[in-house]
Amino acid sequence: MPAIMTAPSSFAERLRAAITAAGTTQTEIAQRLGLRRATVSSWCMGRTLPDIEAACKLARVLNVELESLCEATWHATPEDGADDEG
Repeated sequence: MPAIMTAPSSFAERLRAAITAAGTTQTEIAQRLGLRRATVSSWCMGRTLPDIEAACKLARVLNVELESLCEATWHATPEDGADDEG
């Protein structure tokens, strides 16, 4: 029976998938961002999250939309004001 593929649900999972898709490594990403590899590893392991500036640079380096890395399981509802027209 083939394995069922599911969309990555956490930032760490999405980051690891983006790094793999880009054909690069944590070390190369760290070098391009001017960071220690341990920092990128911490993001990939889900121990910490990058600040917004680092997340933007990370998305640029990986050639992905920032939203694709940060997309949360949370979705706006009408109660959140997402459907407000005014």
